[in-house]
Amino acid sequence: MGSAKPVAERSRFAVLAFAALPSTVLSSAVLATFLLVAGAQASAQVSLYTAVDLAMRNNNKIHSAQADVLKAQAGLDQSKDVYIPNLMFGSSLGKFYGFPVGTPTLFNFTSQSLLFNFSQRDYIRSARGELKASELLLQQAREDVEEDTALAYLDLDRALKQQQALNEQAGYADKLVQIVQQRLDAGLDDKIELTRTRLAAANIHLKQIQNDGEIETLKDHLARMTGLPAASLTTEPDSVPPPPEIAVNAPRIATVPPSVAASFMHAQAKRQTAFGDRRQLYRPEVDFFANYDYFSTIYNYQSYYNSFQTNNESIGIQINLPLFDASRRAKARQSSAEAVRLESDARVGRDQAAEGSLKLQHTYRLQLAQLDVAKLQHQLAQDQLDAILLQLKSSGSRPDVPALTPRDEQNAHIDERQRYIDLLTTDFSIERTRLDLLKASGKLEDWVRTAASNASGSSSGAAPGELTGPMPIQTPAP
Repeated sequence: MGSAKPVAERSRFAVLAFAALPSTVLSSAVLATFLLVAGAQASAQVSLYTAVDLAMRNNNKIHSAQADVLKAQAGLDQSKDVYIPNLMFGSSLGKFYGFPVGTPTLFNFTSQSLLFNFSQRDYIRSARGELKASELLLQQAREDVEEDTALAYLDLDRALKQQQALNEQAGYADKLVQIVQQRLDAGLDDKIELTRTRLAAANIHLKQIQNDGEIETLKDHLARMTGLPAASLTTEPDSVPPPPEIAVNAPRIATVPPSVAASFMHAQAKRQTAFGDRRQLYRPEVDFFANYDYFSTIYNYQSYYNSFQTNNESIGIQINLPLFDASRRAKARQSSAEAVRLESDARVGRDQAAEGSLKLQHTYRLQLAQLDVAKLQHQLAQDQLDAILLQLKSSGSRPDVPALTPRDEQNAHIDERQRYIDLLTTDFSIERTRLDLLKASGKLEDWVRTAASNASGSSSGAAPGELTGPMPIQTPAP
């Protein structure tokens, strides 16, 4: 992925290359090079869809889940491939003394496979369940990365808007300190009022520092997820689609999260394994075998055996009936106990997910009411500011209008910006809850796909509306 370091290395190489050019060309070339580098570093504005797509390509959690899917698929293939005859080549050359024992095999081919086993079908069902569980965990990992990236993106967008509002608020606060200082010098205000004003300005500057640190942290988090340079990473507000409205009195979410469904599937797979382990005793197992041996004559076996021949073949089936095996019986008890534990853990996860979704819906209703309050507070502050500006404009021409001072104007500006910041915070809290509800109902990826139509461009190779996910994992050749 792109980073600031390769750009800097390319710029140094370009400067060294241009050093050999004439001075008239050198100045223009160096200027053009640094303009290109600066433009490349300043063009890190990324849309929401592109950020999510890059995060899903780079995320190690998704790569790990994808490797688990490949592992589970290989386990399923292994459980079915026992019915396919294998082929082995061998040789047992050596020197003998005295009467020959064993077989004078120069080379041999052997093949064997399973023909019938009462437990193998259960093991195949178990492997298929493990594959389904790993696919559900991969889906859960994708949804986790989508939510994490979207929340970080929205939080960074909020912090950048809050940074602008805080800068404006700090300017009004500094101007208010100057006004109060002038009034104190003129004897119109006391020192306590100046201290109070300076304290309010100091608190605003403190919030600026905290917000700047939050922006830096969010940029670093997004940069690690997407592989983009953190220093010049900015959001594209127009690329964020509005989340679908969720009814306040919506019915309780009945969708089971993929992680919980994977737990139930894993428990079911273990139950199939336990069932197969219990059927290992008192049931026959039928195996196929075939063998070809080429015997050597250098050890004079033909002198001791009348019917000695070099070419020997054997083919048939072998039937085994386990009558007593303490280790298999103990393994069946172990698998059954593990299946019970996994089923209990899955039920606990299901109950926790149901409780969490119910709490989310209650939280959403509460936050909607808080958003209405924040909007009205901001509107009230804006109306008060407009009224003060109108009074200041008409105070000299209308004696019936109460006289206001510039200090009142700055206080109104400060209050309006504060209400705007509170509105941003409340609105982001609702966005977070909405995304949680979308994730709980399985509709988060659909919402992310709608961001593709809002993105002005994509730095990845994905088609609009298609989340690529991680790059395919290449399994090493045996």
